[in-house]
Amino acid sequence: MAGLDGPGPSKPSLDGVHQTRLHGAFAEVGSRVGSTIWKTSAAVSGLTARPSELGFSRGWTEELLNLFACGVIVVRVMTTPDAILGVAIGVACTLVYWFYAPNLHVNMSWNVVSLAVIFPISQGIAMGFRRREDALHQFGQLSGCMIALWGAAFTWTVAVEGEQVRVLDRFADPAESRRALHNLAADLLTALVAYFDVKRWGRARQTLHCCGGKREQQELMAIAHEQRLVVDSGIAKLRHFTQALKARGLPGGEVHRLDSYVMQLGVAFERLTYLKEYRTPQAFRAFARVYTLFFGMLYGPYYVHLGRGASQDESNIGLSIAFAIAMQLAMSGLLNVFLGMEDPFYRTDWRGPQFDAIRVPEIVEIVRRQLLRIEREANRSWAEPLCKEPWCARDVGADRLAAKVGSGAGGVGWAMGEGLEQRPASGPTLLVGSHA
Repeated sequence: MAGLDGPGPSKPSLDGVHQTRLHGAFAEVGSRVGSTIWKTSAAVSGLTARPSELGFSRGWTEELLNLFACGVIVVRVMTTPDAILGVAIGVACTLVYWFYAPNLHVNMSWNVVSLAVIFPISQGIAMGFRRREDALHQFGQLSGCMIALWGAAFTWTVAVEGEQVRVLDRFADPAESRRALHNLAADLLTALVAYFDVKRWGRARQTLHCCGGKREQQELMAIAHEQRLVVDSGIAKLRHFTQALKARGLPGGEVHRLDSYVMQLGVAFERLTYLKEYRTPQAFRAFARVYTLFFGMLYGPYYVHLGRGASQDESNIGLSIAFAIAMQLAMSGLLNVFLGMEDPFYRTDWRGPQFDAIRVPEIVEIVRRQLLRIEREANRSWAEPLCKEPWCARDVGADRLAAKVGSGAGGVGWAMGEGLEQRPASGPTLLVGSHA
């Protein structure tokens, strides 16, 4: 199995002196907390992080680049149809108040803004982040159970005629069984990415069933449920796999433990589906969006009041318009942050990729690499020292998988082993619906 996923991990060569130093570091660390003993041990064992090959900028250059990037992000968040329309309404209303109702200028209170705009938007952002954190927790549960199940399949043994034999080698064709397990894991991980890439429903026009919204919502729900059933099928096959291990001699208590892993994996996925398919309250979002859009209409007299100055004799219309634009863009930007957190899972829409969503392809790629490493190390002794394997910055299967899923192409196109155990052309395929 050393050929899985390209070159295997590099094993550091440790002589007896180095091994003694490592053992001494472990024994002495209790009395030398705060010293550089761990850094020394990592350097000796070859476990220190490698230096970057890119030569990142430091100091003022780094801060200036970060500041420029923040500006680009803010501009992108604010340049939406809602923001442009809101600015147009705000500027138009300010001009109307300035030229046709100059006596209506008044110094208005901002308490209404706090209650009607800032409060719902801030609460919506908080809801979105809580959903995101809950989803990350469930992804950790799902991936942890899958890794535990995979490790058991490749490392647990059963007694056969007085000898301990790996349970996976008890199948009639161990090589074919490993290949089938690879295909099952690849299908399941690919199906996860495909499901969480489905576009969500529950928009306002779909809720009111107007302008084809009802049919659109039904279609999106059908696509999502198709992909969801594929994942459910993969989880069910994992249950069948645990029973197959039982038939090969694995004790019932151990099989029960593996069944509990599969059960927890399934529960985590069900919770993720509800986070995916249900949104924050529709009326909550509608009120915040409509009030933000017509915010300039209500506060036009205040903008005129600013332009008139303290003496009320000034004629600074530019200040009034500038303040109207600034306030509208600020409110619209916060609203877009709120709406962007509605779907906690990473997707790319007409505005481009989301900033703070969960990047499911990257999580799946990490899990894949973990599974392959477990399989590679199954034939090694536990007494061997730890070692690292290279992870190239551009060598990530997540990009290929996301592109394959996003294109809506049929077939898996992504295997557990990099360039080794490719699925034969006649093998089963996973249909990933065209839903990007």
